Amino acid sequence: MAKITSSCKICGKPFVDGEIRGDIDICRDCYRAQKEQKAIETIYRNGNEIEEIYYREYKTNYANCETIKGSYNAETKTIKVVIPRDPAKLLNPLEAIDWLEAHTKKW
Repeated sequence: MAKITSSCKICGKPFVDGEIRGDIDICRDCYRAQKEQKAIETIYRNGNEIEEIYYREYKTNYANCETIKGSYNAETKTIKVVIPRDPAKLLNPLEAIDWLEAHTKKW
């Protein structure tokens, strides 16, 4: 079967048809970028933030949070971390109770 080269509808770069799957008319790089963008939109839609923090801070304070794949920067020693806006999701139950007590008004 002959390979057919097409142009990406987003960036115009030539690529081999069926290189990714089926009859997608975008190149592998644009496909990957669209997929990553959808994942980031889902993170924000679910009430989370993405912050770039020092890796040491991540391991010390946010080890139970997810990270963005491939986001570690060896030069600056930082990583992108998905941090929930709701502190109860971030902390274990005992820490969440302490946080709520410290950040709520006492009547």
